[in-house]
Amino acid sequence: MPLFSYRCKDCDIVFDNFVPLETRNVLQECPKCKNKTGIRKIEAKMFDSGGTNLQKLARLDNNLKYTDSHKNHA
Repeated sequence: MPLFSYRCKDCDIVFDNFVPLETRNVLQECPKCKNKTGIRKIEAKMFDSGGTNLQKLARLDNNLKYTDSHKNHA
């Protein structure tokens, strides 16, 4: 689920919420003042705990082995 940033129109704090894409533009409840005046900021952050792209590919294809050799090049 995407993590979106919102700004409260009333108390002007910025907060993040995990929100389904379908409801990303709905006013969100501010955690400070509890008013539903949080408007979505332009940026979006994605939550992903699945590792690097190479690790994800390795899980899809057992023949592909992930190595950290790229980190050893200084």
